[in-house]
Amino acid sequence: MNPLIVYVFAGVMANLVSNIRFTWQGETISIKGFTYEVLLRPWAGDYFGSLLYALLFVTVCWLFGHILYKRNIYIKI
Repeated sequence: MNPLIVYVFAGVMANLVSNIRFTWQGETISIKGFTYEVLLRPWAGDYFGSLLYALLFVTVCWLFGHILYKRNIYIKI
């Protein structure tokens, strides 16, 4: 119901997770880097970890759209 707003949300989220940085074990790392390098890659490997990160990102975007749908919020751009 809200495909354009979910698309905009995905773009904003991609920008935020790449640019918000914090210190982890004395090293500055982005949220995207932390999620992939620290959480997913050691457990799932390079390729499968990358696939899991992409699926996680799509799931977060889908959940945003689902919440809007369940609350009957329709945003027209």
